[in-house]
Amino acid sequence: MGSSANGSPTKEFFVEMLTRDIELNDAILDLLDNCLDGVVRSCADKDKLQTSDFYSSYSAEITISPTEFTITDNCGGIPRDTAENYAFRMGRVPTTQTDNPTIGIYGIGMKRAIFKIGKAATVFTQNSGVKYAVKIPADWASTGDWNFPIEENPQDNPLTDNGTKVCITALNPGIAELWGTEGNISAFVESLKKAIQESYSLIIQKGFTIKINGKTVAANPVELLVQK
Repeated sequence: MGSSANGSPTKEFFVEMLTRDIELNDAILDLLDNCLDGVVRSCADKDKLQTSDFYSSYSAEITISPTEFTITDNCGGIPRDTAENYAFRMGRVPTTQTDNPTIGIYGIGMKRAIFKIGKAATVFTQNSGVKYAVKIPADWASTGDWNFPIEENPQDNPLTDNGTKVCITALNPGIAELWGTEGNISAFVESLKKAIQESYSLIIQKGFTIKINGKTVAANPVELLVQK
């Protein structure tokens, strides 16, 4: 019997390749983008281009601390089949199709954004009244199992509406240093606020509320150029 050389990739390699060229602001904006995709799924019967208050009553709140990052929304939650078969895959499934359009501004993906920030995460979600949580253990990259455990109706699920809360802990060393003091966090929040205003002011004007550490992000004025 012939022998073979092991050519299988390691998880550490995948995580490094997924996150090495991602800016931190872009990773966070992609998580915000997922919230907006949830609104589009929830309001599939409305025309988001023609409805001036399309995002009214929907919101996302970002909280940044020296030890934790969270983003919480009330945008409909993650359908269970999406969580099981697509949302946590390391790469897009070639046959994946969706009936609903998505915002798709950044396209980085929830997994890449999570691993850019930290090593451990819990994704709490409630969709159509059903609660569950997907957990990424801090030692996941050093294990042989590529799957993430799903907990049914977790008692610590904080959601009261259909929506999602992504809680990232075990921050990567560079992120922990960046957010290590209140002054550093304030400076980062200011840069993140400007990035959000650049990309999402029109969506904010259509009713979507975004908060960072308790403060609402205001929209920059958006003017449409009309040829006379």
